[in-house]
Amino acid sequence: MKKWPLIAIACAVLLSGCTSIKFVPSLGERSRPQVAVKDGRIAVSPEILTYFPDEREVLIVWQLPQDSRYQFPKDGIVIEGKLSDRLVPGPGVALERQDDIVNCQARSDFEFTCLNRHRVPGVYKYTIRVIETASKKSLQRAPPMVNW
Repeated sequence: MKKWPLIAIACAVLLSGCTSIKFVPSLGERSRPQVAVKDGRIAVSPEILTYFPDEREVLIVWQLPQDSRYQFPKDGIVIEGKLSDRLVPGPGVALERQDDIVNCQARSDFEFTCLNRHRVPGVYKYTIRVIETASKKSLQRAPPMVNW
């Protein structure tokens, strides 16, 4: 009988923690990340693109709103490389060549695509670039992408 209060407390703690758990968005959301410019910065949703082992050959389509003042240039999405586990001196990041995320190209001024073959697990660094149509001002951001 003395175990019930402990079980009740454990359940309450677990249930209270559920409100802060962030679930991974659906593959549909992760394969169509939404890009916007807010307060002079690029925002992307979902923030981190995550793909699981059974999610191979996924066409990723980054999308800007059709009425955006910004558009993707020819190098709108660039896969910089796979993050290495090697230590490097200074603040730099070691990147390895990769051939998992390929065929990056502009579909239109407001859409950019890459094919994630997902053959090797890892964390990939990529860069999103947009240009304001009137001023030609360029913005960029480098969020991570993860293949489990």
